Amino acid sequence: RPAFITTTPMPEDQRCAATAARSFSLLWLVKFERLAEEAGVSPMYFSTEAVPAEIPAHVSRFISITGWKPWKRRLDWLNEQIRANPTMSLFVSERFAIELAFYEVRKHYRSTGNYPWPPKSLEQQRLYSFAAMVSRCHHRLSPSGRKRLRGMIDHSLKTDDGFASLAFEMKIAAHLMTKGFDVGFNDMEAGRGFDYLVSQDNAEVEVECKFVSGDIGRKVHLKRVHQLGGVLLGTIHGLLEKEEGGKLVRISIPDRLEGSREQLEEIAGLVDKLISEERLSITQNGYTVSTSGFSLADSPFGQLPADEISVELVQQYLFDQHDVDNRNVLVNFRPTKGAVLIVIESEKKDAVLRGIHAELKDSARKQFSGDRPGIFCCELGDLTEEQLLSLGEDRKGGSGLQYMVTDLLRRRPQIHTIAFTTTGTVYIKEATSQLTQHTSAQETGPSFVFKNPQHPLSKDTRYDIF
Repeated sequence: RPAFITTTPMPEDQRCAATAARSFSLLWLVKFERLAEEAGVSPMYFSTEAVPAEIPAHVSRFISITGWKPWKRRLDWLNEQIRANPTMSLFVSERFAIELAFYEVRKHYRSTGNYPWPPKSLEQQRLYSFAAMVSRCHHRLSPSGRKRLRGMIDHSLKTDDGFASLAFEMKIAAHLMTKGFDVGFNDMEAGRGFDYLVSQDNAEVEVECKFVSGDIGRKVHLKRVHQLGGVLLGTIHGLLEKEEGGKLVRISIPDRLEGSREQLEEIAGLVDKLISEERLSITQNGYTVSTSGFSLADSPFGQLPADEISVELVQQYLFDQHDVDNRNVLVNFRPTKGAVLIVIESEKKDAVLRGIHAELKDSARKQFSGDRPGIFCCELGDLTEEQLLSLGEDRKGGSGLQYMVTDLLRRRPQIHTIAFTTTGTVYIKEATSQLTQHTSAQETGPSFVFKNPQHPLSKDTRYDIF
């Protein structure tokens, strides 16, 4: 991912003004060479580092690609979702982080005339990195490539996954350039096939990027969970006002949480009945709702400040203390007074790996030409780094990912490497030289990389991009 570097000059008596001015310069390396005549795509290469002074230009160009109206419609819609259903705020903040960060930096700019620096959140850092990559690439694309990039941004401003897919593509492009590859934007320029045609040291490779939603293969989607939370909001608040201590409510559904108004209201009615009749469990039409108490003092709500309690922390507590291994948790609490946790689970098993497998098989069949080695980069959305690592844990001689990759490589032997990643961590680094103090921010994270041992170029290090 692009790294933003801010350079703070030392006091006047310790520096030379001319030297300090040079420290803000940035050399852009751009190579325009034809990678493959048949592709008709000119590769690009540039430094992925930038300085804060470039932020206004990058953000301005980023906005100008589509104009302000699509952004305004999206931001108005997101704010309306939160106003109508406060429990949606967590879902919106995670799924549409780039849009919300854009809203915050634009609001800051309109009131101060400057974009916030240093970034006030990790989301703003990611926004700046994303906007910088889009701006630089848009500037170097052909007219048809720019038109397709605009279409991708317009599409991202309308879908439930937001900018996740496009941001992942830009992150991989930045990674490739950081590794020294020339990158040809094949899909944007040609409108078909794999995403990138890249080269280095006379080696060419096709790269396909695939973002897979964390909801794939799951019976209960996160958006549906928070929609149910909106219907249950009055009940949750009533519990918090009525009782002190912890209350765990478990909702079991026969199959999928469809999100229809009728289904959500039926579930909410069962929860209301359970609470009003002070019952421990109730079953009706295949739905089962049960409740139990827990000690607030022995939970995160009695041990940590409110601003340190996260959904991930609550999920770990439920797993450790209540044997509940489920990501679909609604959390509502009053510090030191009470907490209500609602878990929604299906009686049918999730098929996450099967869903991922189907997505990758389809892309591998359609995207790669078969004329060059292919590298598949897949980001698994809504997964933490720990959850990604858990997918690769050995089970009876092999992990689910290993079984899936083995099948893909057997079906598509032209694939050289398959890599799985998720959202990483933004690290802030500071270094002091004789004249300046440098602060840099860059996102890095774990990946599972599987190389095809049967590929004729499997031992050729020129194709090692991770």
